[in-house]
Amino acid sequence: DSAGSHVELPRGRLLILGGDLAYPYPTPEAYENRLMLPFEYALAPNFHREGEQELFATGVDKAAQLSDELPTNKRPEMYAIPGNHDWFDGLDTFTRYIVRTRTFAG
Repeated sequence: DSAGSHVELPRGRLLILGGDLAYPYPTPEAYENRLMLPFEYALAPNFHREGEQELFATGVDKAAQLSDELPTNKRPEMYAIPGNHDWFDGLDTFTRYIVRTRTFAG
């Protein structure tokens, strides 16, 4: 707002990623540095509230466990469409980082 106060918006419920997720080549380093890290830096930690207690995920394993505990309607959804550069390795890296991953970033 005009007063310069901090406004915290709710976490998005839908993420759509379209093509060339790790340009120019689909390497693990490219996926981590160009795709995963920016989202991890931008997203708040994965948490949910049980009564008065907030439970935070402190790593990928805990986030996956926490995600399993969340009701399906409270989990954000992500849809990713591979682009032509994602196919350079036969979708191996896309499959590893997107298809076979239970949680994505934050």
